[in-house]
Amino acid sequence: ILIACIAVASVASATTEKPLVRCPRVICAMFCLDGFKTDASGCPICACQEPATPICATPMCANPCSNGYKKSPEGCDTCEC
Repeated sequence: ILIACIAVASVASATTEKPLVRCPRVICAMFCLDGFKTDASGCPICACQEPATPICATPMCANPCSNGYKKSPEGCDTCEC
């Protein structure tokens, strides 16, 4: 994946209680459904946030489970009861 970022100076602050931090304006050649990650200073970086909830495909299971299916480490249904 090729990601192009351009930095332009801007001022940002998460709250009025914190001092203002000068963040570069990051223009990324990518779309992030859940927004961009931030660095230790709270400035955006050219990387996508992890989704708050996992995006799971519905498994096509041959066995019905009366108590539901086991979850994967990502929180998605598996075909195990």
